[in-house]
Amino acid sequence: MRFANPKNDVAFKKIFGDRNKPEILMSFLNAVMGLQGENAITSVEIMNPLQAPYIEGLKMTTLDVRAKDASGKSFIVEMQANAEDAFDKRSLFYTSQAYVNQLERGQVYSALQPVYFIGMLDFNLFEGAAYLTRHLLLESRTFKHHIKDFELYFIELKKFHKSLDELENVLDKWIYFVQHAEELDEPPQALQSESAIASAFENAAQYKWTRLEMEAYQYWEFERMKVLEIEEEYAELQAKYATLKAEMKDEIHLQKVELQRVSAAAARALAEAGLSPEAIATTLNIPVDQVITMLSS
Repeated sequence: MRFANPKNDVAFKKIFGDRNKPEILMSFLNAVMGLQGENAITSVEIMNPLQAPYIEGLKMTTLDVRAKDASGKSFIVEMQANAEDAFDKRSLFYTSQAYVNQLERGQVYSALQPVYFIGMLDFNLFEGAAYLTRHLLLESRTFKHHIKDFELYFIELKKFHKSLDELENVLDKWIYFVQHAEELDEPPQALQSESAIASAFENAAQYKWTRLEMEAYQYWEFERMKVLEIEEEYAELQAKYATLKAEMKDEIHLQKVELQRVSAAAARALAEAGLSPEAIATTLNIPVDQVITMLSS
């Protein structure tokens, strides 16, 4: 059986944005945000991913997955396969735009509900070894979490190195699914025991896809591969530049040493000819103290 790569934009939307299987997204959200018991998300409405601007003429965005729970809280889930320097800023833009768009004309600010952003990244964005980080607005002295309407979660897939036998919780299983589903012939029992992940494998099974879905998937795979090739070429150029820079630094150092040797020999010869240190400095166009150091060495 052939499974799609969940890191592909089309596959990610098909798996996690399936309105007929909201349990997939609910399980993923609960796992990422650590929600259990009475705090767990029990219902979710998967919405149109198009996020229109509040003011005409501003930037319009299309999100990977956008949803709301029964209380009105909003969730944005984005898969970013290729490295992007400004992804943290783009994440804030998505979150703030979703927050602002909640209010219609005449509504009061108290009607605003929290917005949660979850980014799955196939590159490293932050320092440290943690593959899941949670970002909040905290008071700088007490670290109290007073302003609770924005939360951003980032999963850096490159930092997750657990094998199938090392998976400890549902989040680990979801990350393993995203990383390895494309490589698997059959869903492992350790993953399939989670009903939502079993449903995700069903959505990822490409024999169930339409021709149009396959064409869209292959197009984005082709685009992703082009970006990876560019990144590899850029990395090679960076390595060559670093090597050349080091070689030039070594060459400059050798030339500097040779220049000092020649200058010292010339200074000694001029001194033997009876020139004063001041005259030698003028002749060689170097400081007097440098001439004195050369003659005393």
